[in-house]
Formats: sequence, structure tokens, C-alpha cells
Amino acid sequence: MRDPLGGRNLALLTGRAFAKSRPTSQRTWHIRLSDAGAQAVCEQPRQRMTFDRKTFAADPRIKGLRWERLS
Repeated sequence: MRDPLGGRNLALLTGRAFAKSRPTSQRTWHIRLSDAGAQAVCEQPRQRMTFDRKTFAADPRIKGLRWERLS
């Protein structure tokens, strides 16, 4: 959920984010869910990662996720 007051949004996808006391770089990532899985896209530097929905099959927190979206 986005902050209704317009604050920053942050997603930590790995515990390694806490390895240093200060950030070494900052990047903006967009994460998109579809019926195929999840895709993370960074524009600068250009990077793209795609995860098939089977990647998340063993995670009980995501077990009930409805991957199919309404148009």
C-alpha cells in the first residue's frame, strides 16, 4: 500500500541490504505481477529480472495469491 501522505515506498528483497550502515547506491525498481509471475525492472542502470510464479510456490505467505488479474 502506498503512503497516502506521499511518503517514500521501499521494498527490501534481501537481508544483505543491512550489511553496511549507509547505502552505497540508490536505484528505483518497479515490480509488476502478472499471471506469468513477477518482473522487477530498473531503468538506470537498465536491469530486468523475471521470476516464474513457480519460484514462489513453496512460500506459504504467497500460497493464496491470485496471479490472474482482471483487465
